[in-house]
Amino acid sequence: MIELPGGPQALDRLGADDLVSGVLSLHDMHPHPLEARVKAALEEARPYLQSHGGDVELTHMAEGSVHLRMRGACGHCSGSTQTLKNTVEEAIYRVAPEVVAILTEEAPALPEIQLVSLQVNQTGRTHGPSTYNPG
Repeated sequence: MIELPGGPQALDRLGADDLVSGVLSLHDMHPHPLEARVKAALEEARPYLQSHGGDVELTHMAEGSVHLRMRGACGHCSGSTQTLKNTVEEAIYRVAPEVVAILTEEAPALPEIQLVSLQVNQTGRTHGPSTYNPG
C-alpha cells in the first residue's frame, strides 16, 4: 500500500483525478477496487441510458473482462443500441483502463401480454382483443 502525507484521504483524492487514476490503475496501485470503479461508472452512465430507454446491469467480472447485460434502447433513434453501448464502454474505460474486454449481452425481450377488453358500441357490437407490449 502507498503511504502519502495526508493519509488515505490524499490517496482517495489522487484516485479521483482522471489522469492520476489511470496511471494508478495501470500499475495496479489504485486505491479503489476494480469492481467498485466499474459499478461507479455504470451509475454515472445510467441517467443517460435511462433517458434513452435503456439500462445496464453488471453480471460479473472475470480475468479482466467486464460482463454486462444491456436492456432496451430508444426505438426512434437509429443506432441507439450501439450509442448506449459506446456510452457504457467509455465510462468504464475512463475509470478502469486495465479492463481488457467489455462483453455485453441483450436482456431478453419482455413478453407480449394479450389483453382482452370488450367494448360495446352503440349497435351492440363488441370490439375484441388488443395487444399490449410493456417494453
